[in-house]
Amino acid sequence: MTEEPELALFAEPWQVESPESCHFYHTMDIPGLGTVAGHVDLRPNAAAYLGNCDFAGRRVLEIGPASGFLTFFIEARGAREVVALEVSDRRIWDIVPRPDQDMAALQADRCNHMRLIKNGFWLAHHALGSTAKVVYGDASHIPEELGLFDIAVLGGVLLHCRDPLACLEACGRMTTEAIIITEQAMPWLEARAEQPLKWLAPSPENKVWDVWWRFTPGFFRNVLPLYGFADVRIVRHQQISLEKSYPHFTVVGRRARSQGEQAA
Repeated sequence: MTEEPELALFAEPWQVESPESCHFYHTMDIPGLGTVAGHVDLRPNAAAYLGNCDFAGRRVLEIGPASGFLTFFIEARGAREVVALEVSDRRIWDIVPRPDQDMAALQADRCNHMRLIKNGFWLAHHALGSTAKVVYGDASHIPEELGLFDIAVLGGVLLHCRDPLACLEACGRMTTEAIIITEQAMPWLEARAEQPLKWLAPSPENKVWDVWWRFTPGFFRNVLPLYGFADVRIVRHQQISLEKSYPHFTVVGRRARSQGEQAA
């Protein structure tokens, strides 16, 4: 089993030979393998998922790459460099505490599952000839040694974070141009989409353990200016999960330009 680095900033590429040792979260077209089926298929509408943003020449930080579809899509759109930060084996997701479930077993299962997803990432990384770099760690404590990024991408990750604002704050400190956040639009929140609401997903009845929050677009419209991204726009789009189409929203927050930049 490939071990993640303890101290090295970037992970050494893993040597993964067989797709049988992988789980693909994203449906992807991989040279030599063809189409591999995943939980979500972003291929038909990937540009909208990323807010129709221009990545050419940008240095991009992606939080939670999973199988890497967005990593490789951004790279193919001309990004100067893509750095993907994925959860470490030593700090798997912020699993919701459930006294009625075996938490140790859930953690172990999630760790094994993420190993298979990471294998899939590296298999695709090699097959596509990707130069994207990977850091295994905590999105709330991003290493300053990574330097600054033009754009940060958080696609469907904040719902899994116990403290999503800590993650946004960490990304904001290291991002000079724009933050892109994408989440699924929940029907019961849509009537109040403009209001800054964050809805707690788990309850004693539903036994949810892998999702903490659901958000309105208005939540991010109000939050992003707090971290200096005052120019906010929202893109609505449909995405495919398990062969069904679901509404999503993407919030793109840009730093306000100085008067000198505006004059230029």
